[in-house]
Amino acid sequence: MFLRDPIHSAAASDVSATPRGNLKWRFDTDLPLFSSPAVVDGRLYLGSGDNRVIALDANTGELIWEHEVLGPVDSSPAVAGESVFIGLRNGRVLSLNKDSGELQWDFQTGGIFATAPVVLEGIAYIGSGDGWLYTLDAQTGQVRWAYQTGGHIASDPAINDDIVAVQSQDSYLHIVDKHTGRKRLDYHTKFARGSPALSGDWVYTADQIGLVTAIDWHKREMPFEKKVRWLKTQLWAWGALRKLPPLKGLAWAAYVPGSLVASPIVTEDMLYVASSEGQVYALGRETGDTEWTFEADGFFLSPMTLVGEGLFIGDRFGTLYAVSAETGEELWRFETDAPIGSTPVAANGMLYFTSEDGSLYALE
Repeated sequence: MFLRDPIHSAAASDVSATPRGNLKWRFDTDLPLFSSPAVVDGRLYLGSGDNRVIALDANTGELIWEHEVLGPVDSSPAVAGESVFIGLRNGRVLSLNKDSGELQWDFQTGGIFATAPVVLEGIAYIGSGDGWLYTLDAQTGQVRWAYQTGGHIASDPAINDDIVAVQSQDSYLHIVDKHTGRKRLDYHTKFARGSPALSGDWVYTADQIGLVTAIDWHKREMPFEKKVRWLKTQLWAWGALRKLPPLKGLAWAAYVPGSLVASPIVTEDMLYVASSEGQVYALGRETGDTEWTFEADGFFLSPMTLVGEGLFIGDRFGTLYAVSAETGEELWRFETDAPIGSTPVAANGMLYFTSEDGSLYALE
């Protein structure tokens, strides 16, 4: 699924060999591609700009099936069991048979778009432009529960065994009980965009003013707690309190220069973020201290992925960069003919990514 798994690790750190950037095959379409593929059991599934959901042989790029839809598909698919799940621009969510591409069920949200689904334990989680987070039975498409935020949901939820974390354009990160759909905590992230990432006790966000934040998802908001904090903030502003009361759940926050574009990558020791200005930053996972910085020639549009010892990210000029996760040194680069707005995906010893030139690339 998008960003690899329900916690959005975006990492295949157990891969023995890091891809070297040699083109194995290329699949061409007629319109720009923004969707990131999902690769399962030797097949690759992708939403296409030319109004299709397609399945390809992941080793050769040969078309296996296609399912036509009413408009371009930007959302990335999720594969679970015998099904492929994908969101559309018109707010529909589709479940397709992964072997044939036949429609199994569809669900219409109230928004004008649906985000990439996250599927876990027979439940599909999806955000919509109507501001609702939906949980759907993966077999039937029936709603299990729904949670309303105060704005559009344009990013994908991150999920662990206990909670669902989702960003909304109401300027909050919403932490919701996975089993009941009830709010545990909402944390003010005014300038955040992209998806959160979960690791251990914390959920991580990166925002447009360069702030990386680690939030303790165990914390719960008590009744009237926001009003009490507001009063304490006023007292601090007038000098009656020495310290500004911290936001509930804050573990740490760190600042790096630049507008951060997407979800952080979190490993055992490190945290990696990228800025739209073309920088990649490696931070200490426990502190947020900057360990190294890499600077590209172009602007970044989408999240990174970690494969073996390399970080991979595409820029606005059509260059895919491979960067050492340990040192920040450039390993290699691969040129395409248009901006790269998708997240690279690692599987089968290869790296797959799409470009706005309408092509899907498979690199060894």
